[in-house]
Amino acid sequence: MGRGRLLIDFEKGQIDAFHKSGYSNRKIAKVIGRSECSIRNYLKNKHNLPKKVRFGSKPKLSPREKRMIFKEASNKSISLAKLKHNLQLNVSKSTVRRALLATENIKFAKKVRKPPLTPAHKQARLEWANGKIGWGTEWHHVVWSDEKKFNLDGPDGYASYWHDLRK
Repeated sequence: MGRGRLLIDFEKGQIDAFHKSGYSNRKIAKVIGRSECSIRNYLKNKHNLPKKVRFGSKPKLSPREKRMIFKEASNKSISLAKLKHNLQLNVSKSTVRRALLATENIKFAKKVRKPPLTPAHKQARLEWANGKIGWGTEWHHVVWSDEKKFNLDGPDGYASYWHDLRK
Protein backbone atom coordinates (compact mmCIF):
# COMPACT_ATOMS: atom_id res chain seq x y z
CA MET A 1 0.00 0.00 0.00
CA GLY A 2 1.31 3.42 -0.97
CA ARG A 3 2.52 5.90 1.57
CA GLY A 4 2.18 9.12 -0.37
CA ARG A 5 -0.82 10.88 -1.76
CA LEU A 6 -2.61 9.37 -4.74
CA LEU A 7 -2.02 10.63 -8.25
CA ILE A 8 -4.60 13.14 -9.37
CA ASP A 9 -6.19 12.96 -12.82
CA PHE A 10 -4.09 15.86 -14.10
CA GLU A 11 -0.88 14.08 -13.10
CA LYS A 12 -2.07 10.86 -14.73
CA GLY A 13 -2.72 12.77 -17.96
CA GLN A 14 0.76 14.28 -17.81
CA ILE A 15 2.34 10.86 -17.26
CA ASP A 16 0.47 9.41 -20.24
CA ALA A 17 1.42 12.35 -22.48
CA PHE A 18 5.11 12.27 -21.49
CA HIS A 19 5.21 8.49 -21.85
CA LYS A 20 3.77 8.71 -25.39
CA SER A 21 6.32 11.39 -26.21
CA GLY A 22 9.10 8.96 -25.33
CA TYR A 23 10.19 10.31 -21.98
CA SER A 24 11.80 7.86 -19.58
CA ASN A 25 10.18 7.08 -16.24
CA ARG A 26 13.01 8.89 -14.46
CA LYS A 27 12.54 12.05 -16.53
CA ILE A 28 8.74 11.97 -16.08
CA ALA A 29 9.22 11.62 -12.30
CA LYS A 30 11.57 14.61 -12.25
CA VAL A 31 9.21 16.81 -14.29
CA ILE A 32 6.07 15.94 -12.32
CA GLY A 33 7.75 15.83 -8.92
CA ARG A 34 6.80 12.28 -8.02
CA SER A 35 8.90 9.18 -7.39
CA GLU A 36 10.03 7.01 -10.26
CA CYS A 37 8.39 4.05 -8.53
CA SER A 38 4.97 5.73 -8.55
CA ILE A 39 5.34 6.50 -12.27
CA ARG A 40 6.33 2.89 -13.01
CA ASN A 41 3.45 1.49 -10.92
CA TYR A 42 0.94 3.75 -12.66
CA LEU A 43 2.12 2.78 -16.14
CA LYS A 44 2.17 -0.91 -15.26
CA ASN A 45 -1.29 -0.98 -13.61
CA LYS A 46 -3.03 1.83 -15.45
CA HIS A 47 -6.34 -0.05 -15.70
CA ASN A 48 -6.16 -1.89 -12.34
CA LEU A 49 -5.70 1.07 -10.03
CA PRO A 50 -6.84 0.64 -6.44
CA LYS A 51 -10.22 2.11 -5.63
CA LYS A 52 -10.59 4.94 -3.18
CA VAL A 53 -9.86 4.03 0.40
CA ARG A 54 -13.00 3.57 2.52
CA PHE A 55 -12.60 4.99 5.99
CA GLY A 56 -14.21 3.75 9.18
CA SER A 57 -15.04 0.30 10.41
CA LYS A 58 -16.75 -2.30 8.27
CA PRO A 59 -20.54 -2.55 8.49
CA LYS A 60 -21.70 -4.98 11.15
CA LEU A 61 -24.65 -6.14 9.03
CA SER A 62 -24.37 -7.47 5.50
CA PRO A 63 -27.02 -6.47 2.94
CA ARG A 64 -28.47 -10.00 3.24
CA GLU A 65 -28.79 -9.67 7.04
CA LYS A 66 -30.49 -6.29 6.62
CA ARG A 67 -33.03 -7.81 4.23
CA MET A 68 -33.67 -10.62 6.72
CA ILE A 69 -34.27 -8.04 9.48
CA PHE A 70 -36.69 -6.06 7.30
CA LYS A 71 -38.60 -9.18 6.33
CA GLU A 72 -38.85 -10.44 9.92
CA ALA A 73 -39.85 -7.08 11.41
CA SER A 74 -42.33 -6.13 8.72
CA ASN A 75 -45.77 -5.58 10.34
CA LYS A 76 -45.01 -7.71 13.38
CA SER A 77 -45.17 -6.85 17.02
CA ILE A 78 -41.75 -8.23 17.88
CA SER A 79 -39.11 -6.76 20.16
CA LEU A 80 -35.60 -6.02 18.96
CA ALA A 81 -34.19 -8.64 21.32
CA LYS A 82 -36.50 -11.33 19.94
CA LEU A 83 -35.76 -10.22 16.41
CA LYS A 84 -32.04 -10.48 17.07
CA HIS A 85 -32.47 -13.90 18.73
CA ASN A 86 -34.71 -15.32 15.96
CA LEU A 87 -32.24 -14.34 13.24
CA GLN A 88 -29.20 -15.35 15.34
CA LEU A 89 -27.44 -12.05 14.73
CA ASN A 90 -24.18 -11.30 16.46
CA VAL A 91 -24.89 -7.57 16.84
CA SER A 92 -26.46 -5.36 19.48
CA LYS A 93 -30.13 -4.35 19.64
CA SER A 94 -29.06 -0.80 18.82
CA THR A 95 -27.54 -1.97 15.53
CA VAL A 96 -30.77 -3.74 14.61
CA ARG A 97 -32.76 -0.60 15.50
CA ARG A 98 -30.44 1.59 13.40
CA ALA A 99 -30.86 -0.75 10.44
CA LEU A 100 -34.64 -0.57 10.72
CA LEU A 101 -34.68 3.20 11.14
CA ALA A 102 -32.33 3.68 8.18
CA THR A 103 -34.87 2.36 5.69
CA GLU A 104 -37.64 4.58 4.36
CA ASN A 105 -40.11 1.71 4.04
CA ILE A 106 -40.38 0.71 7.70
CA LYS A 107 -41.31 2.92 10.63
CA PHE A 108 -41.97 2.30 14.31
CA ALA A 109 -45.65 2.92 14.98
CA LYS A 110 -47.98 2.72 17.95
CA LYS A 111 -50.65 0.07 17.62
CA VAL A 112 -54.24 1.17 17.37
CA ARG A 113 -55.90 0.50 20.70
CA LYS A 114 -59.04 -1.08 19.28
CA PRO A 115 -60.53 -1.64 15.86
CA PRO A 116 -62.87 1.06 14.57
CA LEU A 117 -66.61 0.50 14.72
CA THR A 118 -68.13 -0.95 11.56
CA PRO A 119 -71.59 0.05 10.32
CA ALA A 120 -72.89 -3.29 11.66
CA HIS A 121 -71.56 -2.46 15.15
CA LYS A 122 -73.18 0.97 15.04
CA GLN A 123 -76.51 -0.51 13.98
CA ALA A 124 -76.41 -3.07 16.81
CA ARG A 125 -75.71 -0.32 19.36
CA LEU A 126 -78.57 1.77 18.03
CA GLU A 127 -80.98 -1.17 18.25
CA TRP A 128 -79.90 -1.86 21.84
CA ALA A 129 -80.44 1.80 22.79
CA ASN A 130 -83.84 1.91 21.06
CA GLY A 131 -84.89 -1.18 23.04
CA LYS A 132 -84.10 0.62 26.31
CA ILE A 133 -85.95 3.86 25.52
CA GLY A 134 -89.09 2.79 27.41
CA TRP A 135 -87.27 1.88 30.60
CA GLY A 136 -88.26 3.87 33.62
CA THR A 137 -87.42 2.52 37.06
CA GLU A 138 -85.39 -0.37 35.56
CA TRP A 139 -82.46 2.04 35.29
CA HIS A 140 -82.22 2.09 39.11
CA HIS A 141 -80.96 -1.51 39.01
CA VAL A 142 -78.13 -0.71 36.59
CA VAL A 143 -74.64 -0.07 37.89
CA TRP A 144 -72.88 2.59 35.85
CA SER A 145 -69.15 2.74 35.38
CA ASP A 146 -66.87 4.90 33.31
CA GLU A 147 -65.22 1.75 31.90
CA LYS A 148 -61.85 2.81 33.21
CA LYS A 149 -59.28 0.05 33.36
CA PHE A 150 -57.10 -0.08 36.46
CA ASN A 151 -53.88 -2.09 36.49
CA LEU A 152 -52.89 -3.06 40.00
CA ASP A 153 -49.66 -4.77 38.93
CA GLY A 154 -48.15 -1.90 36.96
CA PRO A 155 -48.68 -0.26 33.61
CA ASP A 156 -49.33 -2.24 30.47
CA GLY A 157 -47.22 0.11 28.41
CA TYR A 158 -47.78 1.02 24.82
CA ALA A 159 -47.92 -1.67 22.18
CA SER A 160 -45.85 -0.74 19.14
CA TYR A 161 -44.70 -2.50 16.02
CA TRP A 162 -42.56 -2.02 12.92
CA HIS A 163 -44.97 -0.94 10.18
CA ASP A 164 -44.06 -1.63 6.55
CA LEU A 165 -45.34 1.34 4.53
CA ARG A 166 -45.37 -0.71 1.30
CA LYS A 167 -48.15 -2.98 2.58
